Amino acid sequence: MYDNIQQLALYIADKKKTIEFVVPHVEINRDDNLLLREKILALSPYDRKKLGINKSTLWYLKKNVSSKDKIKIYDKILEKLKNI
Repeated sequence: MYDNIQQLALYIADKKKTIEFVVPHVEINRDDNLLLREKILALSPYDRKKLGINKSTLWYLKKNVSSKDKIKIYDKILEKLKNI
């Protein structure tokens, strides 16, 4: 990062004619399971009631799964969802 700033400063000061930024490779690892996301989205109200999951809990789960963020599922609910 510091090297990129230094190169920009030299380019602006006309001490260098070319500029080349080095961008490091960033890898993002997701640890949530796509199968679990699909299970939550496909869960019907009847199945929810049979599993003992509250209506509001299912609503928040579906809302969180639909977003791009990492989902947070409590252990008690996760155990119920694994039994599907």
